[in-house]
Amino acid sequence: MPIIDQYSAIINQQQALVPDSQLIDGRTEKDWLCFLSGFGNLVNFYNKDNQHSGNWRPFLLKDPLFLTATIAGTPFKQLHTLYLNTIKSIKSLITTSMVGSLFNQLFDQLNDVFMYIKQWIGFMQSSDKEYTLKNYIINESTVKISPYFWAFNSLRQNLFLSTFVEGITPVNTSRFHTYSDYQEQVWRKNKDKSPYWELLNLKHPITKNTPLEILNAITNVGDRIFHFFHTAIHHADIEFEKIKIETNGYPDTVLIRSFIELLKIHQKQLNGLSQKHLQFYYDDILKQKKQGAQPDSAFIYTTLSKKSAYTLPEGTLFNAGLDSQKQPILFVNTKSVSLTPTLISDAFTLSIAKNAIGFYMPYVQDIPEPSTIKKDEIGQTEAWQTFGGADTTIATKTNFGIAFASPMLLLKEGNRTITFSFNFATTTDLRQLKNARYYLSTQKKWLNVTAFTVFPNFQFFGESQEVVITLEAIQPAIECFDTNPDGITAKWPLIKIIFDAVSSPTTPPILNSLDISVAVAGIKTFQLYNDYGTLSTKNPYPLFGPSPVYNNNFIIGNNEILSKPFNSLYFELDWDKLPNNFEDYYKEYNTYFENNKERAKNRGNIWNRITGKGSNNDDTTEETVFSFNNYCFTVEFKLLQNNDWNSISMTKLQNIAINENNTIMATPYPITEDTPQPDDELLLFSTDDTTVNGTLTEKSFFGYTPVNEVKTRNSFIQLVPLKYSDTSKAGLIKMVLNGPQYGFGAEIYPKVVTNIALNNAAILINNAESFFGISRPIKESANIPYTPKLDSLTAYYTASETYDFTSKTPQSALECFMYSPFSNYKIYNKLNIDGLGIALYPTYTDKGYLYIVMDTIIPSNNLNIYFELSGSYDGEPDTEPINYYYLSKSGWETLPLIADGTNNFSCTGIITVNIPKDISKKSPLMPLGKYYIAIGVNNPSQYAKSIIVAPNGFCVSRTSTISWKDKNNKPQIAANAITQPQTAIPEIATVVQPFPSFGGKAAENRTAMNIRVSNRIKTKDRAITNGDYFRTIREQHSFIFYSKPIYNTNSKKLDIYVVKACESPTEADAFLPQINSCQKEKIADYLNARAGAFSQCSVHNFSFQYVKVNASVIVSEGYDTIGLKKAINTAINLFISPWISSDAPQITIDTSITDIEIASCICSVDGVVAANNISFVTWACGNPYINVDTVTSVTPANTATLLVSYMNHHILINPTS
Repeated sequence: MPIIDQYSAIINQQQALVPDSQLIDGRTEKDWLCFLSGFGNLVNFYNKDNQHSGNWRPFLLKDPLFLTATIAGTPFKQLHTLYLNTIKSIKSLITTSMVGSLFNQLFDQLNDVFMYIKQWIGFMQSSDKEYTLKNYIINESTVKISPYFWAFNSLRQNLFLSTFVEGITPVNTSRFHTYSDYQEQVWRKNKDKSPYWELLNLKHPITKNTPLEILNAITNVGDRIFHFFHTAIHHADIEFEKIKIETNGYPDTVLIRSFIELLKIHQKQLNGLSQKHLQFYYDDILKQKKQGAQPDSAFIYTTLSKKSAYTLPEGTLFNAGLDSQKQPILFVNTKSVSLTPTLISDAFTLSIAKNAIGFYMPYVQDIPEPSTIKKDEIGQTEAWQTFGGADTTIATKTNFGIAFASPMLLLKEGNRTITFSFNFATTTDLRQLKNARYYLSTQKKWLNVTAFTVFPNFQFFGESQEVVITLEAIQPAIECFDTNPDGITAKWPLIKIIFDAVSSPTTPPILNSLDISVAVAGIKTFQLYNDYGTLSTKNPYPLFGPSPVYNNNFIIGNNEILSKPFNSLYFELDWDKLPNNFEDYYKEYNTYFENNKERAKNRGNIWNRITGKGSNNDDTTEETVFSFNNYCFTVEFKLLQNNDWNSISMTKLQNIAINENNTIMATPYPITEDTPQPDDELLLFSTDDTTVNGTLTEKSFFGYTPVNEVKTRNSFIQLVPLKYSDTSKAGLIKMVLNGPQYGFGAEIYPKVVTNIALNNAAILINNAESFFGISRPIKESANIPYTPKLDSLTAYYTASETYDFTSKTPQSALECFMYSPFSNYKIYNKLNIDGLGIALYPTYTDKGYLYIVMDTIIPSNNLNIYFELSGSYDGEPDTEPINYYYLSKSGWETLPLIADGTNNFSCTGIITVNIPKDISKKSPLMPLGKYYIAIGVNNPSQYAKSIIVAPNGFCVSRTSTISWKDKNNKPQIAANAITQPQTAIPEIATVVQPFPSFGGKAAENRTAMNIRVSNRIKTKDRAITNGDYFRTIREQHSFIFYSKPIYNTNSKKLDIYVVKACESPTEADAFLPQINSCQKEKIADYLNARAGAFSQCSVHNFSFQYVKVNASVIVSEGYDTIGLKKAINTAINLFISPWISSDAPQITIDTSITDIEIASCICSVDGVVAANNISFVTWACGNPYINVDTVTSVTPANTATLLVSYMNHHILINPTS
């Protein structure tokens, strides 16, 4: 089908059906006066010598009314277009030989403008009458225009003389002779006052400039001259109307105007002939009559004054003010409505959008006060995506997450390695774990450990994955929060996993079990005690007390280690100032034992003492003389469990080493091949070798590996400060000095000292009684009993725990918390077990949600929610069902839907739901204290935007249009016209009508009736041609500004693209004109009912193509540049948007846009002198903006594309130089 300019066709049709407007003779008085002034120029008169001595033009133009009519009729557009085209030609041919002749044309065109102004001033000065336009033109010409006149002519003459640009002709001075008379003060005054190169901002001499620089100089000043020229012509219209109503002092011209008034009588009669014939045919032959007005409707919503429900009866009248006849306008509800005290205090949208790799990310937008209309900075009504979107300029990207609280995560110091093993029910996309962010709790804030996290043997898909976190000793302690910044309460330290994107929000991975293993090296903080009280570690401390004796205790407390099911535990004792050898240190003691035959029962040989091993089944004992040595001091370890000390099997170690993976490597204490079966004794000290003469080392190492039946877990000691007392039940381990029986000699020391003293006394007596003078040396005094002290105690341990989420048996201490975009809540503890596993992140079965937050609810009542939607979606409507939910204590439940007046959120309407009894404001899934309704969809982008959401909404309609007397306008009331019922209802506090009424249709006037009948005659009520379609649409659907039928060769159907008409730029999405799905369906049904079976059509919105304008603008002095830039931006937006009603000039829809048109638009803004360097950037709406090449004109990309304004144009403001 051929595509025609239907906009022009409709205008022509309207003009044809109103022939008396200007069909035969549509000239106005101003047109007549302008014509007579021009005709007077052709009527000459002669002197007595029959010589030409002038014409009649001066006799007419002495009258300011004739002069202003003549100025208003000056062909500015023709002159300005010629000027702009000449500039473009010069730019394109600047390097050719033709440039000289083009410069001549440009100079002549500017001189023509000066000649127009010169003539105006000449005739103005011939009259004594003062008026605004006269003063403006004379003053501006004297101060600004005349200097440029002389500068241009000087420039032209210099170009001619220098031959710098070949082909320039000299100035024609014969045109200047008339300046010597009464215009001397205007034009001659500024001759030669300033050099032309200064006025034109050129270099001197002329040869220092390039032809392009000369052109730019001429253009900059020429734009200002044309701006002044246009301003004068534009204001001449205004001045004409002012002078027209004043008393005229020229009788001859008044007489001419009287003849014109007489001609208007015949003009009216002549123009009325066609109308009489048309009226006779339509009224008398076809018997057509004007159709009456159709009533309008409006959506309103109410708030109640009481906290109880109220049923508004059918037929309730609402007052909407008075009409033009001072009669009350009444609206009525056509059915009863259930009203409740519900208030919608807030709303949120959640969009779960897919990223480049197919994962999903949540975006949340807060909609504060959703029942209030909001405006942007330019006053345009704001609309928001009903079910959210991924636009980060309005929505905030949030995350899903999960947190585990476990006593295994108490890791206060040392080098720490934590291994998590996630075991899933099915094969899972493990990239979401690898791409997640990991945090551990510290006392004050979360510690981001993502950079310290590795994933051994990682594969994209699998049923399990290890996550290993390694912390160095410099990292802070991992412990419980003092105050959790995420608002959750947990007993244990936490790990938080935040997923930037997830693979499947509809079916999250199910975690069957979680293994947590820790390996810690370098713990140095303990609660230490001995039998004498608490030990201070600021200085070396005596672990067994000041005088260690047999069975003295060294007690070690640590709620980190001893609260966990550790797999291994190692102690490193760093001694303070050990002697080299205890046998030497206790020499006197050993002498005492030998002399006094002190006996001790020893089991096994010395190697048993070294390793603590021997035969447990060997009851034979070997009684030997005791002596202190490096291997006589033994200990045993006991673990406090349930207030009972239980022995544990520690092992003597030679050394402990930590490798790069923080793995603990224990070296057994060396033994020989003849080592008998192990015994349960442990040597306290270590030597550099295991011989009798081995030297003591500075450290001792012990290791422990629990056997299966020994349970070391007691998580709850982490919850209270650990302090040793008689009532302590766990968290402590003690080292008991169980050998030798003499301890470190404190009890035997007095005997040794006494023995040495007696022996020395005997030696002295014997020496004194010796006859031969032989004396023996006295024995040295004994060392005081040695008190072992520790410089430090260091622990190493490993522990592991498995948490099985498929078991209904209560687990050991563990809490799980889910992180959703709106709240963080507990999902698992020992009281919340279902044995089904736990989801890795929250489940969302839909891709887009609207959450409605309410303060007051009356359960078991209907709630009518009013949605005002904007027609901003043009894709195929979502065919999947819309899901409604409410929040109960047990979670989200299905909300019963009673009625959907929005047609699946495609148009404004009322949604009615029934509020169940179990709705709750105490569910942890959302912030507490509010009631929640959620509406979910699978394709959030396929729904119209929302403007407001309000409770207690219903529709009212005008009661009658019989009294509607305003025949030229459709029945419509403004927003907020309805504020109360006609009769006060105590239960209703307020009535709000946020938007104007809709659906009304004006009573037909003669023009409307003629158009309707003409269309019916043309189409026979059957749409066949393209013209039939757009005529029908225009007549039946007043909200359509423009329509364009295009035959689709693929579908073999007609696609009709439409543009919504907007009354104001403040309407929502006014600059992106789209109709909603309901309107498209309504138009399509109407057209298809009038089309053939094989001529079915579908209705669409245009796709949009953004246009961004770049321009450099020169402005007059005294104007605020910021305000002027905003005014220019607004003017461009309206100029490119003809579907928005405006008195300002606008482009013809569905046509190209040129730089000349934009220049004219910009120059129409008050304060703008000139617009230069205009270019465009254009791209498809919905695509990201990219830097593309600029162009000087823009054409729609295809027949289904509409040019729309980008809204924020690049305007460079330059003040007048």
